[in-house]
Amino acid sequence: ALPICKFPSWEADFLRFVCENCMEEGDAANGRSGGKNLAQYNLIVSGISVFSWRFLCRPLVIFQRQCQVNKSAASSRSPFSPFTSIGVMINIARIQGSPSIWGGVGGDLMGFVAQNMAGTFLNESPNLPKNITDVNTPKKVAGYIVNKSIGSLLASPFYASSVIHSIQSYVDGEAPPTILESIKEGFGQVFGYTYHSPHYLPLYVTAPVFILHSLLSDVTQTVVTQLYGKLFPVPDVESADVNVAEFFYSQITTTFVATSVSSAILYPVETVLHRLVVQGTQSIIDNTETGMDFIPVHTNYRGFADCVSSILHEEGWLGFYKGFSAVVLQMLLGVAIVQTSRIVLAYFDVQWKKNK
Repeated sequence: ALPICKFPSWEADFLRFVCENCMEEGDAANGRSGGKNLAQYNLIVSGISVFSWRFLCRPLVIFQRQCQVNKSAASSRSPFSPFTSIGVMINIARIQGSPSIWGGVGGDLMGFVAQNMAGTFLNESPNLPKNITDVNTPKKVAGYIVNKSIGSLLASPFYASSVIHSIQSYVDGEAPPTILESIKEGFGQVFGYTYHSPHYLPLYVTAPVFILHSLLSDVTQTVVTQLYGKLFPVPDVESADVNVAEFFYSQITTTFVATSVSSAILYPVETVLHRLVVQGTQSIIDNTETGMDFIPVHTNYRGFADCVSSILHEEGWLGFYKGFSAVVLQMLLGVAIVQTSRIVLAYFDVQWKKNK
């Protein structure tokens, strides 16, 4: 099973893998795995993942995005000192309050639904494969690109809404937007009635960058997954003596490595994308240096190439990795979650065997 990257978010990729691939593998093998009840393992893995990546990692994702769009910060959290970010995030949480960590969830949800529905519908055509592993002819390569491009295009306005709402600081007692408000803003991105700033970049400028990131993520994760699979093969779930808990642990570990490597390689593209989608939205973010006050986001990029050139000229190559310290913390937390999943799965595996 291969991870399918949609949103440029490390934790979203991991969660999506569990919900899509682990469930598909388990259901497909349920009838041929010697009577093992894989549905119970699916439920445990999905429950741990949903709680972990949608609750525990959300503050890290928001802080990462704020650092990425903070052009004015001198350091904005060096990628080589992740633990210095913890104190800043504590200050932000103390001032903003816990509701702020859910900003942009509605856009995430709607974008996830839109992209998966488009991919599933287009996948009905044999010439429009959804997964890169199904590509074996030039015609199918073109079909795969079309499938991914359409799905990413439909999801891009809702992703932009998610980024804008997640980085926004809510001062003077303002309440974060509801899920419906995030979805409404996503549609506003499509029809062009959301923002009227002269610096705001329309969807036809930002959507191609989102599509590029999605395609590169798929390719990168597929290559890493296959290389890692050769070094550490996943157990065959059809084998009569396979340990099902170890099977799921191997699947999750493989995806953890693939999404981590892909996130690190494509982080500069993600930084550019986030700066483009928030430009002209009059966003106010937390001060990512101290976490004690607020700063406006002011940029004037003309597009992807101009943004890349400006970052290199004004901030240096480290400017592309602002906020990467939060990704490092997500990865460290991910290691703990993966190991916890293994312990939980092993425990239930022993209990179910006792009850047979």
